[in-house]
Amino acid sequence: MSTIVTHKGILVRINPEKNTIEHSKNKGVSWIVRCSLTNKGTAMSLTDMGDELLLETTEGLYLSKSEGVTWTIKKRK
Repeated sequence: MSTIVTHKGILVRINPEKNTIEHSKNKGVSWIVRCSLTNKGTAMSLTDMGDELLLETTEGLYLSKSEGVTWTIKKRK
């Protein structure tokens, strides 16, 4: 279970304090919120799938084809 991955050359992480997905283009010096996970459950792990990101939450599995900006439910728990 990872909470930070490199996706297409950009660091992408779960911020557990805010329950958001964030990215950094400067090797983690600063972070920008890409998506709030309101109504998607608590984020648990993040996986780089090449062209897509896979996010596991307490509510299910989500897939992003937009570098973590938007998420589509793939499987509910």
